[in-house]
Amino acid sequence: MLDNVGNCTVCFRAISTTPNSVDKKCSLCNDGRRTKSALCIVEEDVDIEQLEKSGAFTGLYFVLGGRFSLSQDPRRLNTEALKTRLTSDTVIAEIILALSPTAEGNATALWLKQMITDAIPRDIQITRLGIGIPSGAEIEYADEETLKGALEHRS
Repeated sequence: MLDNVGNCTVCFRAISTTPNSVDKKCSLCNDGRRTKSALCIVEEDVDIEQLEKSGAFTGLYFVLGGRFSLSQDPRRLNTEALKTRLTSDTVIAEIILALSPTAEGNATALWLKQMITDAIPRDIQITRLGIGIPSGAEIEYADEETLKGALEHRS
């Protein structure tokens, strides 16, 4: 089974492959209808599936392969491949950091924002997903971090 599983050469999403596969791209990277100017960086493959279910994003993705952790080597993340993609792809105008709103996810987002700013010699918009109170929730039941995020990312 492991012989038939690989990663997309563009976004690092897990895909089914065969030994004779020439085009090792996932269906999203091969879809010509997707918006090429928006790149959404996610931690894991499952994040893509959730975002796709929403139907709200029509751009391309990049799987980071996790987030920073004090207990793991940060070189395990796909950051060098991300740098290569961003410096060679001049169509990308916006990068969305769709990382978990945890301490590690926030640290990863801050580090990525700085890395991208240093690596890209052109203006590029870097955004994060909005964080806050979910629709239908009561403010009185929200925890402090959720309320803080809602106030900081208000629109």
